[in-house]
Amino acid sequence: MQAVKAVEVGADGKPGEVKEGWYEVQKMVRGSVLNGYSILRSCEVVVDPAWAWEVPGERLGAYTDAEGHFSFLSSAEGYLVMKPGEQCIDVATNLAAKLPLVAPDVSGVVTPLTTLAAGLMAHSGLTAAEGKACALRAFGLGSYDLYG
Repeated sequence: MQAVKAVEVGADGKPGEVKEGWYEVQKMVRGSVLNGYSILRSCEVVVDPAWAWEVPGERLGAYTDAEGHFSFLSSAEGYLVMKPGEQCIDVATNLAAKLPLVAPDVSGVVTPLTTLAAGLMAHSGLTAAEGKACALRAFGLGSYDLYG
């Protein structure tokens, strides 16, 4: 919840009454799930505040399309988690994904390298920027745009 000022918009598209208060602010979460050079289709992606898999309450997410893209509204913060399963298919091999992929919620992609960065964040208390820097340094990737 955030304290915000909201302006109602009428059916005619003109601004109306200004309201102040505490509102649940949702943001558009967009990205792609990639396994190396391969696309993962029909995979469930959710925002998981604690990377705990079983978060109480409803978690909104989406399934990746045929090109590995996802898009949904969420007010949660934390990690983007791609859940493995029989429906989650690697298009290069046509086999089901067996391992989860994770990324900080600031990322536009979910990949094995973002999973490494997210693991460093979760288990070492690093920020998204620090996790990215460590993962890039470990593989000698310099200034590669890890989070898309």
